[in-house]
Amino acid sequence: MKWAMVSTGDIDQNFEFTYETYRDLLEQLRSRGYQFRKFDDRLSEKEIILRHDVDWSPAKALRMGQVEQEYDVTATYFFMLSNPLYNVFSESVLKIIEKLQAMGHEIGLHFSSHQYWDEETTPPKESLEDRVQSEINILETRIEGLSSAVSFHMPPDWVFGEVFDSFVNTYNGYCFDDLEYIADSRQRWRSEPPFADGYPDRAQILVHPGSWGDKDASFGERIERDIEAKFDELREQFESAYRVNFNSA
Repeated sequence: MKWAMVSTGDIDQNFEFTYETYRDLLEQLRSRGYQFRKFDDRLSEKEIILRHDVDWSPAKALRMGQVEQEYDVTATYFFMLSNPLYNVFSESVLKIIEKLQAMGHEIGLHFSSHQYWDEETTPPKESLEDRVQSEINILETRIEGLSSAVSFHMPPDWVFGEVFDSFVNTYNGYCFDDLEYIADSRQRWRSEPPFADGYPDRAQILVHPGSWGDKDASFGERIERDIEAKFDELREQFESAYRVNFNSA
């Protein structure tokens, strides 16, 4: 085990963002009797909503979903419609989504308000809900059974605590304040490391698949490696489509 999880707060600080560590996390939660629910549910004691924002690596999302399946754990995976690093409608990503759903995981919209409004603007609720619904409608043309929940990408201040009529905000008062909120944003846990202060009665846990891998690496290293892999993928696609060898050009 790469880190100790005990209710006394006596936890090894050398947390590694590896799949082995993630297995440890799930095993420890399962051994303590936690059950995993959806955003539509009202949680009872020892229940968790597990959430993943897929910011740049659908392949790692699939890997994480496979790890969760080993422990009979289900989660909600939020994919972006507007993302420069992956096309949610590409054949490869749609196959990943199908596999995640077959494992029992839910799929939801990871909505970026930054595509529509700047940081200083608080949009009218009606305008925001229209934008969100339009993206949901587009996703539903290819993806069935979307979650009722929406996760905001890099959430602006005006998102926190808000309740919307047409969807469940993962940062509403219940999900964000009433439940213990545990997140690994930029490989920085809100409590270092997670569960350092003990295990909560109920919680929402946010884990970003892009931050994890077979071996430990910093957040910056993860991004650099995934960008390089994306360039390699694009290079192969162009070589195949245009019958050109860049190495000999």
